[in-house]
Amino acid sequence: MFFRILLLSLAVFALSANRAAAFSNGLVAASCESMLPGHSTFMPQNSASPYTVSTSMSYYKPGDSVTVTLEAAGNSSAFLGFMLQARVIGGRVPVGCFTSINSSLYQGLDCNNSPNSSVSHQSAIEKTQLQVTWEAPLNVAPGDIMFCGTFVKNYQLFWVAVNSPPVKMVGVPSSFEPGMRPDHQH
Repeated sequence: MFFRILLLSLAVFALSANRAAAFSNGLVAASCESMLPGHSTFMPQNSASPYTVSTSMSYYKPGDSVTVTLEAAGNSSAFLGFMLQARVIGGRVPVGCFTSINSSLYQGLDCNNSPNSSVSHQSAIEKTQLQVTWEAPLNVAPGDIMFCGTFVKNYQLFWVAVNSPPVKMVGVPSSFEPGMRPDHQH
């Protein structure tokens, strides 16, 4: 009997440790499209997010850098985890890349074989504000974008599709269509 209880206790501990370790390091590349943290039976919150995503500019052109701020709104609790991407409005694929990665706070993820196209937490340290730098692609004009975030307060409480206001693309010749390469003309 003692042996069964000990074996069951060890199995529960191993499963719990594995579940916590699987996401506390932010390696969630499997969530690139859905941006769901994969917290088993838990679903995203339907309530308004206590966290925000904001940008340093409301317009960009190819090659521009945009500072993106993830923040606990007002007196909200800190967040432990996050994931962030720039997406064409209405799209599900990340565009551009994050630069100046502060590896003690967050890490780049290679979604859709695109290096640093997403960023995620590096550890489960509490955060109330975090800034990252995103660079618009030089060789493709993706169109108007927004920054899409997922915030994790704890294993059971998380918000998905916390979006920044739109960031409009400017400074591209009128013959350009979103998704075209700048060196391609009609």
